[in-house]
Amino acid sequence: MFSLPNLIGTEFTPSWLPAPLTVIEDSTANPDLGTDRIDASLIGCVTGFILVVAFMGATYGVFGIFANIALAFNLALTLAALSLLGATVTLPGIAGLLLALGLSIDANILINERIREETRNGAPPVTAMETGFRRTDSTRFDRNMVILITMLILFAVGTETVKGFALTVSLGIVTSIFTSTLLTRWLMAAWFWSHRPKLLPGSHLRHPTAHHPLPFMKGRSIYLAISAALSLASAGLFFAQGQIGQFQTGMLTLGLAAIAMPIYIWFRFGWQFGIGAVVAMLLDGTKTLGFFALTGMPVNMTAMAGLVTIMGYSITNKIIVYDRIRENLGRYPKQPRHELLDLSLHQTLIQTVRTSLALVLVILPLTLFGGEALRQLAVTLLFGVILATSSSIFIAAPVLLFLGDLDLTRSPTNKTDFRAAATAKPEVVPESCSSERLSPEMAAWHRKAGRQKARRTPCRPIPKRSY
Repeated sequence: MFSLPNLIGTEFTPSWLPAPLTVIEDSTANPDLGTDRIDASLIGCVTGFILVVAFMGATYGVFGIFANIALAFNLALTLAALSLLGATVTLPGIAGLLLALGLSIDANILINERIREETRNGAPPVTAMETGFRRTDSTRFDRNMVILITMLILFAVGTETVKGFALTVSLGIVTSIFTSTLLTRWLMAAWFWSHRPKLLPGSHLRHPTAHHPLPFMKGRSIYLAISAALSLASAGLFFAQGQIGQFQTGMLTLGLAAIAMPIYIWFRFGWQFGIGAVVAMLLDGTKTLGFFALTGMPVNMTAMAGLVTIMGYSITNKIIVYDRIRENLGRYPKQPRHELLDLSLHQTLIQTVRTSLALVLVILPLTLFGGEALRQLAVTLLFGVILATSSSIFIAAPVLLFLGDLDLTRSPTNKTDFRAAATAKPEVVPESCSSERLSPEMAAWHRKAGRQKARRTPCRPIPKRSY
């Protein structure tokens, strides 16, 4: 029998290693390296939080302050939930926490922008505030559901690191349902009844394209052709570099995401919207693969988590536009579809851009201070936010127009029976009267078409300052 010392001595003799050993680098690893990464990530998170707080305060005034208070409560509730679950906050978890804060602030942006829109359309303060919350209920609900579906998929098939990211984002979204709806609403109501203002903050601001609405639908064929060409080139570049082997490791995650999210949109909005979501999501996803190829990023599970998150955000960004299209389908069922889509994009342009800007302000510090551990995920998400914003404006609605007439049966389910309104013969009333305060472009369309909506309220003039 051989003893262990004799065996080692026998097997590893100098004659077995003829090549000399050359020391290239001598370094010592210690726990401080992990501490440095965590400190860098925390610096990025704190910087992102400060930028978002400053953005909301500067953009929305006192209402922005209320949104920041709700954001602070959201952060506290998310950390408390993680503590109760006994979850360990990893570096991707820190990134997920910051991403959740950016997504939760989106709800307050949607509410505030709708309040401003109703105010510009002539609604009194109380009505504008109430309508701002009520008209964005379905948008906020659908956006939250899509993000939760995305995170559920990542949690189900991802690695432990990705699971921590998905869990943190999910908890942040769930807590934001409370803070953005109940807490923000209570703060606004308490402020209003204590101050009784005649004008709401930001009511004097006009829509930047109020006088010259952009004709988005005129260039729809060009937008789709350019986007398709870029996507084909991106996919070809990615697979030409031989990354298909690594890409196959995340195919299950991508497949589940590509099936689940469009099905939800189909169920909530109609088949045309579901197909539009699929097309936009695939175009965004393939361009992200091209981004991986151009930057030389390793296609690992972290990259797949970033790609699936981009796909989810691409859908949520489309929901802003789709929900307004659905609302306008019920309000103006006989309007030509290209005009209705132009109007919907015009009305939601600021919301789409500002929700994305808030996320950029959140993610950008992670690319600068988050360290190598988070930079790949942060850069991927940053690219995806910009990509999803552009496709929401130039791709999502044009796809609907190519699919033909839209279905009125999925119009918003509020107290008005829009399907009955679509088939009922409208009552002709004077041009200066309307059942609601119409925008100048909608009023012009009514005058041109020679018809007005049925009156439910006394005659009142259409306000001059609106969009």
